[in-house]
Amino acid sequence: MVEAPVQWLIRTIAYLPDALRPGVFLAVLIVVFWFVLVREGISELWRSACRSVAWITDVVVSLALLPEYAITTARRRRGDTPGRLALLMAGPSEVVLNGAVSLYERHEHKSERSKKRPPWTVCVLVVIVVAGAWVTMDDLAAGEPTKRQLSGLYERWRDIEAWADVDPRHRAAAGEMGAFKVGRPLSTGRTIRVKVRCPGEAACAGMVIARKMYGIELASEPVALDAGVATTIKLKVPPSALHRSVRGLHVVVDQR
Repeated sequence: MVEAPVQWLIRTIAYLPDALRPGVFLAVLIVVFWFVLVREGISELWRSACRSVAWITDVVVSLALLPEYAITTARRRRGDTPGRLALLMAGPSEVVLNGAVSLYERHEHKSERSKKRPPWTVCVLVVIVVAGAWVTMDDLAAGEPTKRQLSGLYERWRDIEAWADVDPRHRAAAGEMGAFKVGRPLSTGRTIRVKVRCPGEAACAGMVIARKMYGIELASEPVALDAGVATTIKLKVPPSALHRSVRGLHVVVDQR
């Protein structure tokens, strides 16, 4: 029930620049929790739903009684008593209408509601801090410990995008694991193509690994590049894993 809206949110955020995506997602979560916990959003939604049910019940019962009301009015003008059907419907309809009124009154708006505003300042700070860390990761020289640590943290966001089934063309660019720069993977049939570059001043060597979320490995291929060289690696997915080749896909390079 909750999974689909979260995945839709992540796929929408995927159209933003890579640096902004994790921070915007966290900011949305902060606003949602604020709405639920501080503004009692769930309780207010429940009260609104109950009032809507009471209003709809009143309208439906009133419309159902309208023909009989017209007939009874005409009979009274002629001096006749109400018909048998009117007498039978009077008691149950009164109970239903009274119940609708009671339901509406019990769930009226609270007189004192929280006037606190959403934590926009906190949300902006979260976006700025996370985006700054992403930019720092891209600007640091290849192989630096801080760059590798940040890249490992942001790998979790790429896992989240893979779980949300974000189009591979729109996923955040993979960070550098070691000295490699990894592009966005593209899958066609049983073949996964990914561009790998060695941006440093020394040669790079490692293992290109295509995984699903939670570390399920689909395919791997060794790679060795000279400094400044880029190439496209083709990974063949086994037939048994063919149905998993696109959904939840991300590619990393483990330096070995």
